[in-house]
Amino acid sequence: MRAEMNVCNKNYNNIQSPSFKGLTRVMSKSLYVNKAHIDNLVYAYPKAQGFVGSIPKDFIKVLKSNSDNVCASVSEIKSVFADTSKFLQKLAYEKQYASRKEYLKNNCMDSFLVNFAQRYDGNVLALCKDAYLFGRLRPEQINGELSGVNSNLTKVFRENKLIPNDGVASLSYLDSGSYGDVFKLSLLDKDKNKLFHDKVLKVYKSKDDTSNMLSFAIEALHEYVDGFSEADFINKMNDLGKNFNNSFDDKFFSDYYKYAKNCTKKDFGFMRDLGFTYDFHGVAPEGNAAMYLKKSVGHRLANTDLIEPYCFDIKNNYAILEMSDSDLKTNKKVNFKELGVTCFDSHTFNYTNDKLIDYGGFNVINSKIVNDKVARRAAKKQAHTPQKKQFDFQKEITSQKNYDESLHFSDWSFD
Repeated sequence: MRAEMNVCNKNYNNIQSPSFKGLTRVMSKSLYVNKAHIDNLVYAYPKAQGFVGSIPKDFIKVLKSNSDNVCASVSEIKSVFADTSKFLQKLAYEKQYASRKEYLKNNCMDSFLVNFAQRYDGNVLALCKDAYLFGRLRPEQINGELSGVNSNLTKVFRENKLIPNDGVASLSYLDSGSYGDVFKLSLLDKDKNKLFHDKVLKVYKSKDDTSNMLSFAIEALHEYVDGFSEADFINKMNDLGKNFNNSFDDKFFSDYYKYAKNCTKKDFGFMRDLGFTYDFHGVAPEGNAAMYLKKSVGHRLANTDLIEPYCFDIKNNYAILEMSDSDLKTNKKVNFKELGVTCFDSHTFNYTNDKLIDYGGFNVINSKIVNDKVARRAAKKQAHTPQKKQFDFQKEITSQKNYDESLHFSDWSFD
């Protein structure tokens, strides 16, 4: 239980400040951007069992009041989430595979070709990204399959007195991305009133599932294009070209035809390694980024534009986060640069109600800040020092007895 918060210690006084230990502590100390290194850390802390963070603090508060054995209750809750994650990963993959197969092969290959032609740049990256986003699941395709996991969750939450005996736990599908599927978890009383603020269960896709789904895009393209001669394909694309925002000549479509007909698994492997890197995305890197930011920001994330991350189970491929909705307020925008990092995946669609809901895509831009908490404190102070006082600030820092000359504070910019 080393990776738990203070629920498994005798000090229960502060449920909002995590007492970082073991794997959670080391994951919060730095941003590693190296999945192999994170895997080694998981191996080095076997008692944590790949679990980083803790279950939500409002769950812990109720357990403290109602449970006879908080540690045992926490273990049971983690176990039911692990079982739920395994089921949902398999279910979502099967549903998405069928959905995308239908979408690509039967309904909209023409639309797919139009989108791809507009983005074609001589490699398979654009193709696979488009194919992966096409044919996304609809809630009605998967919510009807969730009665079993909802029953299991309800049973465990009732037994551990997080909800009353007539309360229910309800999962519902929200959305899917390249690396995970997202579900809303609601805990309700008999009248369907919320007992807790909704949580998000993010179930991560395995690398094999991602590879298989992307590989299918190439197979579907081959099968479709094989039904055309080159001349017929050019005519087809010229006809579809009426819908293009840009115009293309016959040579472009000829090159496009040859590429689409002959792209291979070798092309796919190149794309997979460079386009879908697991050093930045997936349960392990996202857990690392979330824990680093949670500790380094220096105050409660509830007040910021980052959604609260609670736990990441690296071995069982799930995470639990707060649900971003209109009930939550954002009073402060986190400046990633003053923490030594940047997020290259902070697109508009990764924000909900002004909060970043996805911890994928974080990278290091200043290793000194990331790896040295003293430098990080100085960086944050410098970032909030008015321009006219910057000289005095830098003089104060550089005059300190243990000043590290390699920090180069004067070169740091946080605009």
